[in-house]
Amino acid sequence: GGRWVRAGGYVYPLDSDGEKGSWIAQIITGKSQADTDILPEGKYLVELKYKNFQKDIIFEIKAGETTKLHAVFGQFIISAKCTDTNAKVNYEVYASNGRLVYEKRAKCSETISLTLDSGDYAVEAKVGSMTKEMKFNVGGDSNSLNINMMGSSKEELIKEELIKADKQANIQISNPKNPLEELGKVVDAINQTGVELNKKDTADIKQAGALLEALGGMMGGKQTAEQKEAKKQAKAKQQSDNDKADKEFEEMSKELDIFSK
Repeated sequence: GGRWVRAGGYVYPLDSDGEKGSWIAQIITGKSQADTDILPEGKYLVELKYKNFQKDIIFEIKAGETTKLHAVFGQFIISAKCTDTNAKVNYEVYASNGRLVYEKRAKCSETISLTLDSGDYAVEAKVGSMTKEMKFNVGGDSNSLNINMMGSSKEELIKEELIKADKQANIQISNPKNPLEELGKVVDAINQTGVELNKKDTADIKQAGALLEALGGMMGGKQTAEQKEAKKQAKAKQQSDNDKADKEFEEMSKELDIFSK
């Protein structure tokens, strides 16, 4: 359904194992005419090129039959998005059967154009230590693919996880439910690493424990004030009871003294 173009290529015979031999015919098509050739029976491979596109077609010639070939140069574009647009990207495109059908090394700012048969493919892109693989389909609704290479590499992901874990640890220590219990967790975590603690380490941990305990007291200030108030009220009641008992005892003593006289 597309326009005819001026393309050229060569025809190669294929043996029983699918290996191609030396070319036996040259193909040149025009905008208004097709190329014709007479070939003996057998299987062949034609490699056609049009500008930067290449199309490979395997066909078979049978006695008494005319074989017609239609090469469609469908353009599929692959691009990448990188932090450094001058970074080199290694592209490898694989067919659904795992066969490598295309490979190229280009700047991230460049786009690559491919001509592939309709079907499912996978592209693997590498920038430095980062590798990403994406699947795509040729012949569907989309004729382009953009690969985001700005994500975190394996090393960056590990670093992010360590930072996240460190922040979480800081949150847990700064808001301890039980400072001594949290300190025990820290010591256990250190012991699990297999690192031996010397006297200085122990002193530092004890000092940290004192700070945590003080912090816990500050954070539990409201509860401590309530306890103090309750204790104060209990003490006042006890004093009142004692005063009352003393007064009753004193009056009783006076009555006994009068009786004895």
